[in-house]
Amino acid sequence: MHNFHDVEGHFPAPTTGTPPVSWRLSLMPYLELASVLEAYDTTAAWDAAVNQPLSRQEVGLYDCPSRPSSLDDELRFLTAYLLPTGDDSFFQTTQPDQRSARLRMAIRTPS
Repeated sequence: MHNFHDVEGHFPAPTTGTPPVSWRLSLMPYLELASVLEAYDTTAAWDAAVNQPLSRQEVGLYDCPSRPSSLDDELRFLTAYLLPTGDDSFFQTTQPDQRSARLRMAIRTPS
C-alpha cells in the first residue's frame, strides 16, 4: 500500500473501471507481481472464463498463514484482506476523481 502511495500520491481506490477491478490488482506491480496484472483481462469480470486461471492463483501476500483454507468450493483463491469502504470510511467510494485517500488524511495532528 505504501509503495503504491509513494508513487501515485494516494492509496488505491477500492475499485476502478468497468467492469470493476479490485484494489488488490492495482497493487500487483508494487508487490513484484506485475505479470498477474498483465495477464488479467480488465475488460472482463473477475469471474469471467478468461480470468478463471488467475482466480485460482494463490498470492501469498494476500493470504493469512493461520487460516485453515484459502480456497472456496470452486478452488478459487480467496484473499484474507479486505478494504472497508463507504462514505464515512477512509476508502470512500464517492470521490469524483475515483482516487482514494492520501496518507496525510490518516495522520492525526494534535489539536
